[in-house]
Amino acid sequence: MRKFYPGLVGCFCLLVWLPLTSSAGIWHDLDSELSARQVASEPLYYRALQADVASLQTRLAQAPDERDSILKQGEELELPMPYGLMQRFLVQASPVMAPSLAERYPEIRTYRVTGIDEPASSGRLDLTPSGFHAMLTTPSGTVFINPDDSGDYRSFYKRDYAKARQQAAPHVCLQARQKEP
Repeated sequence: MRKFYPGLVGCFCLLVWLPLTSSAGIWHDLDSELSARQVASEPLYYRALQADVASLQTRLAQAPDERDSILKQGEELELPMPYGLMQRFLVQASPVMAPSLAERYPEIRTYRVTGIDEPASSGRLDLTPSGFHAMLTTPSGTVFINPDDSGDYRSFYKRDYAKARQQAAPHVCLQARQKEP
């Protein structure tokens, strides 16, 4: 007679189910007209997003520590790119604070990411009481994902933010002219 092992079946189902859960449900596009009014200094072009922070925290909590990962292992996470695409990244916990500080501030977590869809992409993430932050180096340029004042998020290229700042405050020479003799 065959024995039924519910614990073994449960573990098998969990191992099969976990990789199939998608992180795409974490990010949702917003109407940029509504969110654009919330921030005074903003990039010229950005993707306005809302994040399911609880799901994001759960995904990031599953990321293995980079010091324990001998092989290229990590938690898969999709991140929103500025012009409407999602890119998959491999995430590993990457503690950067001294152990005493990390113990004092356990709510601050940092991560390292490596591109799956675009292997030349890499970057750093953090999750703090101020929200989620990402800085990604991609072949298309540096991408930032930052919270805005309303609690939503923006995905934008660094170059678009720099252009907006140049338009808002043109360069002015502050050096006094010297009198000619």
